[in-house]
Amino acid sequence: MRELRNSYTEDFRIKSYENDVRQKLRLTTLFQYLQEVAGRHVTDTPVGYDALEARGQFWVLVRIRARILRMPAWRDTVSVETWAKRMDRMFAYREYEVRKDGELLIAATSEWMLMDRESRKPCRLSCLPAAMPLREEEGLAERIGKLVPAGRGLTSRKCVARYSDIDMYHHVNNTKYIEWAMDCFEYSFLAGHEVEEIQINFVAEVGPDEEVSVSLIGALDENGLADALHYYIEGYNTAKQMKAFQMEVRLR
Repeated sequence: MRELRNSYTEDFRIKSYENDVRQKLRLTTLFQYLQEVAGRHVTDTPVGYDALEARGQFWVLVRIRARILRMPAWRDTVSVETWAKRMDRMFAYREYEVRKDGELLIAATSEWMLMDRESRKPCRLSCLPAAMPLREEEGLAERIGKLVPAGRGLTSRKCVARYSDIDMYHHVNNTKYIEWAMDCFEYSFLAGHEVEEIQINFVAEVGPDEEVSVSLIGALDENGLADALHYYIEGYNTAKQMKAFQMEVRLR
């Protein structure tokens, strides 16, 4: 079994099918990169997938926030680094930086919980079989807080969790919520704007064939007027009658 390291870095060359209409990296693919390096950091270690699977446990992403200074483009090669910053009783805090030729493009911070596979309830991190090496550096300085959407409801759409939405943990993968949320916007609006900052809070898992009502809320500025570049998106699981996710998006 491999020794735990205090950071992990992997390079990704952006492929044509990972682009959006502007030939920039898709937002969903960015979060897939972040998800991938988080898993690779602990692969073949006592806190990785295989070791935790044997104990009936798994990691789940609870919250993540990213600031995009500049989105990389088709054929760019980017370096994605991740490290664990802090751990308390229930939460593990993980940081990320995405760079191209040394230039910082994207910074992110996230919160994770260890879950029991059978009960689907969180476990205390003191039960981990090994200590995670920590680094004090911050990818993104802000703490990730609760989201309290306020503003004017704009649109709502229904999304049903189909086969292609479900991951190996038998629930909707976290990156799928980004697709559901961003598809609330009109094509012409997103074609002319880029996401500058995004936060996603995963409230409760969504299982196969469950329906989620996804609502777009236009935020208000400090004068109480509609802010054309600031939005909230909420997903409500109509099958379980409970909130599934919340998201805050700022564009430029």
